[in-house]
Amino acid sequence: MLKRLALLSIIMTLLAVSCWGEESVSPGWRRFAFNGRDFQEIIQPKKISVLLKNGYLPDIVSPGQVSREDVLPEGTGGVAGICYIETGGKKKRGGYIPLAGAVIELSRGAWRMAARADAQGYFVLALLPGEYELKLFGFSGRFRVESGKNALVAVRGGKQATD
Repeated sequence: MLKRLALLSIIMTLLAVSCWGEESVSPGWRRFAFNGRDFQEIIQPKKISVLLKNGYLPDIVSPGQVSREDVLPEGTGGVAGICYIETGGKKKRGGYIPLAGAVIELSRGAWRMAARADAQGYFVLALLPGEYELKLFGFSGRFRVESGKNALVAVRGGKQATD
């Protein structure tokens, strides 16, 4: 009987730790949330967030979701971003609509590729180091990838005024 109680106690402790642990991340990971303009580091998730750790592919997670820890392919860097349309005007800052399924065009010299955003407008890529240009609808921007490091990119596709 005592062995069963001890075993039950261990199982309950493991279950409690795994449930509570979903809101935290492993050491070395940093959590960022998009605020409608850019990414800001946060401690506790209230909405979808991007987890970054150098040497690992960025991860997009919802509150309560367990994160993945996928190592970046050797010689690459990670890029995580969101495609969105800004809403509001002078009176309402920070509103946005994610561009689900948006196609982002990437180029680096003669090299070209396209990526698609997920249902929340987020994308994650592993790319060779260098300076990249991206295009989304009429928007064009640049970002830099460094080997073993991560970058965050907010890609605004346009603006819809509502004031």
